[in-house]
Amino acid sequence: MMTGRDATPAPETTAIDPRRLRRRLGLTIADFCEIYRFGPGDLAAWESGSAVPDRAARRRLAEIADDPAAAMTSCIEKLNKTASCKPNIHL
Repeated sequence: MMTGRDATPAPETTAIDPRRLRRRLGLTIADFCEIYRFGPGDLAAWESGSAVPDRAARRRLAEIADDPAAAMTSCIEKLNKTASCKPNIHL
């Protein structure tokens, strides 16, 4: 699960609007976070404007915006490699 909040926005922060991206994909906060491995509290804070994504999260959001399916596949592959109890998820 990716977490992280920067106190001060960086210039590239405005490039990806997390709420707009999530809605474009038709996902709830819970589903978006489960699929793309973000913390629900982090995403809610980014969407409300009370925090901004850190550099790694901004990069990840950009990857999702560019190719949602590839980003999801990458998350599943990482999860399968690191999980002690391997989920049976195949694309």
